[in-house]
Amino acid sequence: MMGEYWHITSEPQRANLIEFIRNKPLGDYGFQVQLSTGQRTLRQNSALHKYFALLADDLNARGLDQRAVLKPGVAIEWTADSVKTYLWKPVQKAIIGEISTTKLKRDQVDAVYNALARHLGEKFGVMVDFPSLL
Repeated sequence: MMGEYWHITSEPQRANLIEFIRNKPLGDYGFQVQLSTGQRTLRQNSALHKYFALLADDLNARGLDQRAVLKPGVAIEWTADSVKTYLWKPVQKAIIGEISTTKLKRDQVDAVYNALARHLGEKFGVMVDFPSLL
């Protein structure tokens, strides 16, 4: 199958592709379009784990140990690993149906973060920005 391949990483490139498709005759077979956002980047991975640590620190500083956020019982302070296991992964599973953070696509990181941040903000007043520069 002959065709063209476009790698889009900016809004102007997207606009150019849309214009290209708009001006291209359909012919006898039409078009086949495949969208792929790709695996999360190493930078996203680093930011993700930094977020876990920042959120753990903020929850602990507010006195919101795991007992307060998850379930009553023994007071257990948060760590980056417990944030990942007990907060991030259940939200990720609910949103994308996958438990492993290694399987996250670039756009899925944002979706999981937004859902978790919204929940923690509404329920506990906790808002930790996702790290953008590491």
